[in-house]
Amino acid sequence: MHMLNYISVLMQLLSDKDPGESIFRPSSRGPSYLTLTLKIHDGVYAHKDLVEGGKEHKDITSLLRIGKTLKIGEDTFEDLDEVRFSTAFLDIFPFL
Repeated sequence: MHMLNYISVLMQLLSDKDPGESIFRPSSRGPSYLTLTLKIHDGVYAHKDLVEGGKEHKDITSLLRIGKTLKIGEDTFEDLDEVRFSTAFLDIFPFL
């Protein structure tokens, strides 16, 4: 699926959700990245890249799993829930 089509599908999935709802998705940057798509307001979405750490690039199954650490800027997290519910989430999106 073309990336723009993929993003529009994600936005459609979030369209009937409340502001603050989010979806984690594979990033176009490669297998060591995820992108967080966050609904800010109706029709307004933000995207933030996460760097996945602790993946063994020579092991294909390692690349298919979520990284042992997730990093956004200088902030490091252990899992997706920690990213979503962290107070750093507000620092990631300072306009919230």
